[in-house]
Amino acid sequence: VVTFLVGVLIVILTICAKSLAVKAEAIKKRKHS
Repeated sequence: VVTFLVGVLIVILTICAKSLAVKAEAIKKRKHS
């Protein structure tokens, strides 16, 4: 059960990191344009 919870946490963190990276890139593009 613990390993399953850890796996879920890792997936959530990776998704959050990807979304944050996309938002950061969008903000950079807006500043450049």
